[in-house]
Amino acid sequence: MMTRQLASRLHQALTSLTVAGLSSAQQQPGNPFGIEIRRFGSLTAILAARAPADGWWNRVVGLQPADAAIVDDIVAFYREHGRRCHVDLDPLTLTEAIARRLAARGFYPVANGTLLYGLATANMPQLQPDVEIREIGPDQAARFAELWADGFEVAGDGRAAALQIRMGWFTLPENRRYVAYVGGVAAAMAALFIHDRVGHLNVGATLPTFRGRGIHLALTNRRVADAARAGCDLVIGDTGGFGTTSQNNMERAGLRIAYTRLTMVNPRCSRTEN
Repeated sequence: MMTRQLASRLHQALTSLTVAGLSSAQQQPGNPFGIEIRRFGSLTAILAARAPADGWWNRVVGLQPADAAIVDDIVAFYREHGRRCHVDLDPLTLTEAIARRLAARGFYPVANGTLLYGLATANMPQLQPDVEIREIGPDQAARFAELWADGFEVAGDGRAAALQIRMGWFTLPENRRYVAYVGGVAAAMAALFIHDRVGHLNVGATLPTFRGRGIHLALTNRRVADAARAGCDLVIGDTGGFGTTSQNNMERAGLRIAYTRLTMVNPRCSRTEN
């Protein structure tokens, strides 16, 4: 059953991947995107000074109710660098005091995502005869990132930066990488990050021409089984929206909704939007 303690554990597993992935990207030779990670009270603020100003990588995680008084410090940090600021909230941290302080500083909510959770069980997926799932090593992270970008249809001027920053996620030893092949052709990708015995099902995407064949569900089931074999008692998955195909597949795999996530954005921190 969902409790405050369980919700806190799930949220910590969720945010730990964000911090670990961006910390890994920061360690890329020369820190090409000028990533800075700074602690304010109990929260972590991450900023990429040489990446697109409105990118999702400029975000605050771990905000607690007691941090309402330091919202001004956070705004000043991002405004100093002309970066748009995203603040991730969960039901335990969204108090009226936090909401009022953020709203007064120009923050507003953007489209919610959904966090799901379930028990880690070692049942292997049934695959179509022409589908094969392989776990790949970090040496293939660049191709894995391309599959991610193509599966999520990332395009435009920000694609190159998004690919390189995502490489931080995909080279983490704790983030296991899976590719699904159809007739020997790479068709989909997904990853599994393990933290505190929680398996985080992250970044699952299928190329447009291979959708509708149950590949994403097969990747979801494979990761749940691998999480169980790795000693996890729980798995989580998060989506970028509500009622999505990813959410439906996670529910088919036995997960259920923990809560809807909330992200608030302050475009005033970006000098181009002042």
